[in-house]
Amino acid sequence: RTVKIWDAETKQEVCSLRGHSNYVRCVAYSPDGKRIATSGGDKTVKIWDAVTMESMGTLGRHSHWVNCVAWSPDGEMVASSSDDKYIRMWSRSEEHKGTLWGHTRDNPKCKCDARGYYMINRKCPVSGHSGRVTCVAYSADGTHIASSSCDRTVKIWDAVTMEVVGTLKG
Repeated sequence: RTVKIWDAETKQEVCSLRGHSNYVRCVAYSPDGKRIATSGGDKTVKIWDAVTMESMGTLGRHSHWVNCVAWSPDGEMVASSSDDKYIRMWSRSEEHKGTLWGHTRDNPKCKCDARGYYMINRKCPVSGHSGRVTCVAYSADGTHIASSSCDRTVKIWDAVTMEVVGTLKG
């Protein structure tokens, strides 16, 4: 429910970010260090200003716990993964406003959920994870997204077309 920010040198708490109504599962700083994304058991992703430590808004729409959040290398997009078998993509660019894509379910329509962030309009992949999506990460160059799942696979997605370009099993 609370994220604590610590000074790494002094090992002192700087502040607490309160806003989730259930456990916080993941915390990620944007590449420029100006924003923080958090995710939790309350089915939301929250965006925080890392300078003022104030909430910038809540990105909703997951139907189960949100396990992981990741920023794109340019800091313009946030990906979230959830027990609902979805990866949701968020962008600050209005050109991406539209529908979301997922792993195994139909794509509901949506609209802006927080200040300046929109669900990305992506084509639903032909195939995807059959279990909870536990983690999501961007490649260093932002061209690919990796997702891991309780179905014992890691899928590599093309970040533009959102098509699976590889699957690791085990």
